[in-house]
Amino acid sequence: MVSRLAAFAVLSAALGTACTESALPEDATLPTGETNRQPIAPATTPDRDLPPTRLGKISDDIGQRFGDGFLVWESNRTGSWRIWIRRLDGSGLRQLSPDEKGRQHCCAHIAPGGGAIAYVSMATGRRAFAGPDEFGELHVISADGSSDRIIAVDAHTYYENRAAVWQSPSKLVYIGSERQTYMLDLASGQRAVLVRSPEEGFGRLLDATLGYATRGVPSFDVYLEKPRTVAPRRGLGGCQPYFSHDGRWGFWTAGGGGPFKRYDLETSAVTTLLKKGDERLPPDRGYIYFPMYSRDSRMIAFSASPGEHSHFTADYEVFVAESDPATLEILERPVRMTFDPGTDRFPDVFQVSLPLGRHTGEAPFTVRVRPPDGDTWEWTFGDGDSAAGAGAEHSYENPGAYQLLASRGDVILEGRVIVQPARPPRVLGTDIRDGRELFVRFDESVRLDNPQVRFEPRRSVRTVDVGEDGRSVRIELDEPFRGFGRMQLSGVTDAAEQPNAMSPVSLEIEPPVWPSRREGLVFLWTAGDAPNLVDDTDLGASRACSLEAHGVARLDRDFAMQADGGTFSAGVEAGGYVIRRSQATNEITLEMMLTPRGKVSDSLGV
Repeated sequence: MVSRLAAFAVLSAALGTACTESALPEDATLPTGETNRQPIAPATTPDRDLPPTRLGKISDDIGQRFGDGFLVWESNRTGSWRIWIRRLDGSGLRQLSPDEKGRQHCCAHIAPGGGAIAYVSMATGRRAFAGPDEFGELHVISADGSSDRIIAVDAHTYYENRAAVWQSPSKLVYIGSERQTYMLDLASGQRAVLVRSPEEGFGRLLDATLGYATRGVPSFDVYLEKPRTVAPRRGLGGCQPYFSHDGRWGFWTAGGGGPFKRYDLETSAVTTLLKKGDERLPPDRGYIYFPMYSRDSRMIAFSASPGEHSHFTADYEVFVAESDPATLEILERPVRMTFDPGTDRFPDVFQVSLPLGRHTGEAPFTVRVRPPDGDTWEWTFGDGDSAAGAGAEHSYENPGAYQLLASRGDVILEGRVIVQPARPPRVLGTDIRDGRELFVRFDESVRLDNPQVRFEPRRSVRTVDVGEDGRSVRIELDEPFRGFGRMQLSGVTDAAEQPNAMSPVSLEIEPPVWPSRREGLVFLWTAGDAPNLVDDTDLGASRACSLEAHGVARLDRDFAMQADGGTFSAGVEAGGYVIRRSQATNEITLEMMLTPRGKVSDSLGV
């Protein structure tokens, strides 16, 4: 039996017959209304595991760091899942969502501006996520708990507890009836279908820019507006995917207890944000889940346990940390925000803007600020220096976090500066497009300083410039790239105030060499971490092919298939497309490459 399939195109008997499209419900006005439940009074509730003296220390330690704001999360500390809220300085802990007999509350998500929170009320058990046919009520509650309104009666999660994306303060994306994705206008109650009923799964959430979609099994698919569907991209493994609200990044939990990973929505590059057992976490809180970034991507909230996995009984506690909005990188050591033996999970966080802003850069880093009135202010920069004037320009030489203050009489304006250590850009990977264009991708914005490119074997280079995204170098060749080769690249710096030069690097270049023909390709599998893209004539876009493992089958450390007596099958959507295209031409060609283990004769059954 063949046990290792390194590159394989597959048609499985599990594909079945071609799928049919279900009828769409008409766009409708949803029944909404105020609930008849009383809001929880905004009284402070102590953490069972947190002495009052410890709470005061938290306020002193993080009040200046994070400024004004709050976080919300799901907790079962009272015996039922409810939404809880706490200010970022550690004060004001209280239950936000009302008590509701026989129902559990989940999927808290903060609206732009921080004035309201969406959440879902489900009639489901405490030890299981909602099934594909279970729906709940989608609520919007004010942050002070004074108003709680049902805005949809057919809300669904995407498997785990994420159910909505705020596009704006008045519009919300959510999964509703028939697992379709809707845009809901809160002012009018009107909703419009964004994604039609999926052929399988729980439904999909769209990011705030309506460019990408995801589901409970992580993949960041491309949204196609006219057909109201998505073009699939490769599955990534793990759970709890979501988006940065600027449409730049996806992120998710990539394994049991971590790590958190980041997905570049433009280039599909994958990098790690926070490792399982990361050195920045307490030694007893290295098992991480439930990541969520604030709307401006300046903060991350997540939960961590002492190695316990269960999402329903383990002692997860909520942490928050500041992050770089351009990269999602975590800037400082995360701070623990809950101290209760119950399960605290699926947080979201909101941070109020500072009058003097939040500034991030590599050392040395110069900050220029000017209050709007143009009067004279007394400036304190947080590194021992001070000045007076209508505005301020100050250079921070050393890495660290600094509080920036401007005072005049009794008025104090605050800002925050985080200076990171200087480092050169790092290569993330290479891509070949249209045969002649080679792109080298980096983890930050780059510039060119007398760039030098040399190929082995030798190839003629026409132009070298920075890609349109600012984070890549584009190399145009005179002839299409064929075969394998190696490239030496130098003359690349970052875009820091004082540029950091990358050392010359040697990169292996491997163009697509399999399958031998791509015309009419309807299914492709090379490995689990490969794009596996084919042109889908039905969608008018490219789609990724994926496989599901059954029995003991699995992907190995190289993302190649290990059958070992199990099987792999294509998903329903990919299978339906293969069948439709095969029926249209009444022919099919199958090409595969097998890498056997042991003797070839034994592996192939000869």
